[in-house]
Amino acid sequence: MISADFYGDANAKGQRMQNDGGQIVLAPSQKDEIARAGVAQFHGPRYDKTKLAYVDDGLQVLINVFSGRHSSPDNILDCDFFQDKIAVAAAATIPIHCKLIGE
Repeated sequence: MISADFYGDANAKGQRMQNDGGQIVLAPSQKDEIARAGVAQFHGPRYDKTKLAYVDDGLQVLINVFSGRHSSPDNILDCDFFQDKIAVAAAATIPIHCKLIGE
């Protein structure tokens, strides 16, 4: 499973809207499931552009990878993650490396 979370870091005007991590969610999360190594694709999120006035550095994305839990109720993967501006993510394929937990 690959998840993409879209957010911005709250500025002084956005502090009332921020979550516990100091961020404002700008678009719904997206998920994709692939059966083995491959490429997951996410299409540009629909978000309320007026909320950009309440964040610093614009729209950002956090990409996480975890096991789909089809063979075990626990996550069995230890994976890199990606966190940066969405423009950086859109400019190139982002490699995420995974291994089994305990390898």
